[in-house]
Amino acid sequence: MLNWTPNFVALLPLDLQLTNLIISKLKRHELKEGDLLPAVRELSNQTLVSVFVIQQAYSKLKIMGIINTDTINENPILTYNQ
Repeated sequence: MLNWTPNFVALLPLDLQLTNLIISKLKRHELKEGDLLPAVRELSNQTLVSVFVIQQAYSKLKIMGIINTDTINENPILTYNQ
């Protein structure tokens, strides 16, 4: 489960906060390969963070090879395996 409380006053941009959180949870084995992340709009509604920011974070994770997008339900799937 991805519980994220964005820090709106931190110097670290929100997209990097989310990216770092997901990577950290993977390293601590709180998330594992095959887990579904919340859809962009779902996470945006939960956190009151713009869709654009969530998309930026997910795009960075996709470029790193950590997630793939499931086009059927639009939930990113973790593909990271360590």
